Amino acid sequence: MPPYGAGTDRHAAGGGHGGLLNVIGIEATCRQGQPPPGAVSEVVEIGLAVVDLVARERVERHRIVVRPARSRVSAFCTELTGVTQAEADAGMSFADACDALVREHGAAVRPWASWGDYDRHQFVRQCAGDEVPYPFGRPAERTHTNAKAVFTATAVRQYVKLLNRNEHGATHGNPCPVTVP
Repeated sequence: MPPYGAGTDRHAAGGGHGGLLNVIGIEATCRQGQPPPGAVSEVVEIGLAVVDLVARERVERHRIVVRPARSRVSAFCTELTGVTQAEADAGMSFADACDALVREHGAAVRPWASWGDYDRHQFVRQCAGDEVPYPFGRPAERTHTNAKAVFTATAVRQYVKLLNRNEHGATHGNPCPVTVP
């Protein structure tokens, strides 16, 4: 049994996102060195936090364990992610996990974010490879927020301001190699 709320989130999106954001973090099979023939990187865990954008707080937390179909959880992967092969074996199929994201967590209508673009790319790749409908709406790149890019841009602006530079990259009339997006 997962350590925190699996199943339907209490704030399910019944046709709209209702000011909520799904924040997703995945773990996928991995190994040191080359994978065995036929093995591919596959999602083995989907961590999901539902954030109320108005209240600016997490209102739900879920964990979906996914059973890989074409790869195994290596010892390296377990060390890195904490997910074991036994846990993954007891998980649901990737297709069922994607369906659960849509049915139980409003993924088709609710905006979503992850730290970086890896999670989005992994879902796109694996959905295409497994012929599973992409759960997050279309187009994939417009429904996803890369939180790393957002926070990096904000951090750069703050850093530039700390250096007493304006947002056009100049400091007291001197050229500055830093440009702010």
